[in-house]
Amino acid sequence: TFYTRNILITTMNISNHVFKYRLLLFPAIFIIGFAVFPGPSVTAYLFALYRLPIIQLKEFVVACSLVGIAGFFIRVWGSGYLGASVVHGKEIHSESFVTSGPYAYMRNPLYFGIILMIVGFLPVLTPYGFVFIITASGALIYLLIRSEETAMITAHGRAYLEYRSMTHAMMPKLRKINSNREKFNFKEGLKSEISYIFVFSTLIGGIFFSSLLFDISFFSLLATGVILSIIFGKV
Repeated sequence: TFYTRNILITTMNISNHVFKYRLLLFPAIFIIGFAVFPGPSVTAYLFALYRLPIIQLKEFVVACSLVGIAGFFIRVWGSGYLGASVVHGKEIHSESFVTSGPYAYMRNPLYFGIILMIVGFLPVLTPYGFVFIITASGALIYLLIRSEETAMITAHGRAYLEYRSMTHAMMPKLRKINSNREKFNFKEGLKSEISYIFVFSTLIGGIFFSSLLFDISFFSLLATGVILSIIFGKV
């Protein structure tokens, strides 16, 4: 009907705008999660509720941090097949689709990496801050995947539908599909993801179990990542 078509057009327009500004929206979600929901962290609650010894709390922080760092490297792995121009582009690049590397196990390894990175910050977030970040990021990722897959189906039709039927959106399969054997470029992957190196800050804070060291390393790595991404962007 007329109204249904208008709703679909409006939804697609919103999704396209979300895609265009996604590189600003994800950091904004993180900032809101940290700034708007202050208070005791998840680690502090675990200590208060269960009186866990310091060594177990450190293990919890380090374990979560390693998950977040794994998410960072999954993003580097996935970006290395796409290239920085595609990862940072404001428009959806639907001229081809990659089925090598992490894309042989799932369709959206970059978004999967973001979810893992959020888990990496669980120990230093407040419970409400974590819930906000994971929920808002999940909603944003849903809109992005919807707009991207619509564009891919339009461009590639049955070929992409077959690929979609063999893979999960963000849950890796244990057995990879047959790929097109695209080449991995580590430099392009690092160039695309270097601004996310602040994810290592939780590991530093967890090893020494120091909130001060976490704060110092977070802002230092964040500034370093931004500077390096600007430099790499000009190379």
